[in-house]
Amino acid sequence: MGDIGNSWQQYQMQVEWGYWDQKPGEIRKVKALTNKPFAVNYIFPMGEASEDPFTNAVFDVLAKENVKNVIAIGQNVVERELKRLKEHDIKVLYRDLSPTVLTH
Repeated sequence: MGDIGNSWQQYQMQVEWGYWDQKPGEIRKVKALTNKPFAVNYIFPMGEASEDPFTNAVFDVLAKENVKNVIAIGQNVVERELKRLKEHDIKVLYRDLSPTVLTH
């Protein structure tokens, strides 16, 4: 089962890669534990991949379980994925794989 952490009054569900057929049960457990918003990690397809079986499996679970928030990571924002998430009213917080800080 994923660990649930409380950060900025929002729960983020940490899930292991793979075994997405078992994740609906974990999402339901989180929903039973809190009435606060929570997020599930979401990985945008890497490189020029037009299809990603892992991303598709995660999306299917998110849509089926009516998850409303994701924390997305990737080399860049993949517009078709962003559109697909928004079509299901899923809010996206994006974090770059290699964030940098500019100093003056």
